[in-house]
Amino acid sequence: MKNITFDGMPGALASLHEKCDTIIALLSTIANGSSGAAMHTPIGMTEASKLLGKSPSTIYEMTSKRKIPFHKRGNKLYFFQEELLKWITDGGCSDTDYPDSGHANIDDLKAEEHLKTLQAEVRHKPKPLMS
Repeated sequence: MKNITFDGMPGALASLHEKCDTIIALLSTIANGSSGAAMHTPIGMTEASKLLGKSPSTIYEMTSKRKIPFHKRGNKLYFFQEELLKWITDGGCSDTDYPDSGHANIDDLKAEEHLKTLQAEVRHKPKPLMS
């Protein structure tokens, strides 16, 4: 680190200000561009089942009944995290509309409640009959 004299303070401060502006612009670009790109990256069955808290077999069942947003290419299923989160926010179906509350927190609470409901629905195999 070089020593800054009193006479060099205005130049150093201007340089520091330019660097801060550059960092803020880069962070803004990363926050706006990369997070959207990361959320629009296709995820596989494993990631989707972790996100929803469901087993892969349950996810397959939901896709066969078209209860969940998915994309299929050949024999492979693809999901997008943003679509799954929107599906959860919408209450688990695409045609559900909540009254506009104007508060994002209420929508977040509904999404969290719906996610917990999905994760709590655990299906068990029936127990075998004992003779």
